[in-house]
Amino acid sequence: MNFFRHISLRGRQENHKDEAPSIVIPPGKAEEAVHWMEMRGDIDLSALTFRADHAQGDKLVESFLDIAIFEVPQGCTSQTCDLTRYGVGKPRDFGSLPFSNLCDNGRLIIDKEIFQGYHTQLMVPMEASMPKRVKHGKYVVRNKNKSYEVMIANCNEGGRTIRISGQVFFDYYDDNDLIDLSFRSEVTLGLIAMCICLLFTCLTIRVRRGTRADWEYERMTAIAAASHGETAQQNEN
Repeated sequence: MNFFRHISLRGRQENHKDEAPSIVIPPGKAEEAVHWMEMRGDIDLSALTFRADHAQGDKLVESFLDIAIFEVPQGCTSQTCDLTRYGVGKPRDFGSLPFSNLCDNGRLIIDKEIFQGYHTQLMVPMEASMPKRVKHGKYVVRNKNKSYEVMIANCNEGGRTIRISGQVFFDYYDDNDLIDLSFRSEVTLGLIAMCICLLFTCLTIRVRRGTRADWEYERMTAIAAASHGETAQQNEN
């Protein structure tokens, strides 16, 4: 049995004629949303749709939209705590807010030695359309009763404004499903192990038979050669 919940990313929402509500992320900005996961499951980004506004100006550059999901303490964002301990951003000067500076050189700062989560990127060209959806946008949550932050960063100040519509889905798994899955996995592994053992047994028997046949052939060849030698010697005498 699966449980489904969803939330929208917080932020400034705008409505346009004949368009669904969207989250607007200007260049050099990021959006954050923290969600409490009381059960194991998935955080699925595949229902989000991305669109870049029409390019304006001569100084636009090709950029990237960074998307990250990672575990944080409850209520922790770049505004309330230091995300560098989780491998995201870099600290600002003491006493200033937000606690973490998220961007550097047009990209979300991620320390690969510390970061333990999901990260992907979408290229935003100078003029053409950007990818509308995230490929493989599902993050598996293995620890229940934890908070997870979904961060979308449009870090490059010379890039285009990004509009995001849709939902982030949280797919909860019942613990009984996990138990059933583990049992099925164990049965499958057991069957594979039995097949491998049977294969090696057949190969061993075949090798033994081949070795026996080779020995018999060599023995008969030796007997025939000896018999031929004796016959030739008798003819000479």
